[in-house]
Amino acid sequence: MAKQIKVREDNYFAVQGWMVTELKLKGNALMLYAIIYGFSQTTNTAFTGSVDYLCEWLGGVSRPTVINTLDNLVKQGLLTKSSTTKGALIYNSYTALRPSKKILSDEDPTSKKTLPDTSKNFLLNKDSKDNIEKSISKEMEGKAPKKKSYSTILEDPVNKFVKEALSKFIQYCRGKNYTPKVTTVEKFASTLRDNAGEDPVVALAIVDQSIDKGWKDLYPLKNYGRQGKPTAISKKFSGNTLKDAEGKDIVFK
Repeated sequence: MAKQIKVREDNYFAVQGWMVTELKLKGNALMLYAIIYGFSQTTNTAFTGSVDYLCEWLGGVSRPTVINTLDNLVKQGLLTKSSTTKGALIYNSYTALRPSKKILSDEDPTSKKTLPDTSKNFLLNKDSKDNIEKSISKEMEGKAPKKKSYSTILEDPVNKFVKEALSKFIQYCRGKNYTPKVTTVEKFASTLRDNAGEDPVVALAIVDQSIDKGWKDLYPLKNYGRQGKPTAISKKFSGNTLKDAEGKDIVFK
């Protein structure tokens, strides 16, 4: 004997669209499947109510009608039935399934639309997500910026106006048994760009200032004006000597 359950005024069950469009259920079969599906949403749960309860939901149809409809749903693979015997009593429980494959219409045997299996789709989606993340990771690894070197910094287009001065200072540092890190050389280049702009002569003057002082870093020229521009440097350049507007040698102190 099944557990006695009575239909209450606030009870309800939901008929979902896919039960009609995909499973092609209707009438008593649709209502029974929807009722049992509502009891099967949590793991290890099933409908354990009585046939009379289902008869009441279906508007007072006979017990044989309900039993035959349940058996047909089991045969179609839409319900699973479990029976437990306790003494002389047999307890039946039903669980609704949403199969992955089913011929949707017995009237149209050529229709072989595959029904979605939600648990299977979840696994597929999870695997797909993992594969996508791995692909993205590999792609990002492939597109990771190459490790910089002195050469990449010197050949960088942004350093075209300070390239000569930067190269000279690197050689000077090496001659002093000091090999600056790549990040330090980037800082040198930035200092030259910020203070020399597009004037390679000024860039060389900045380097010469540090060489003359024995410094291992670069600093703005001391005779720069407040705006960070040379006040008396012209572009007349001969060898390693800078000339002012009158052609005289500029000495950096």
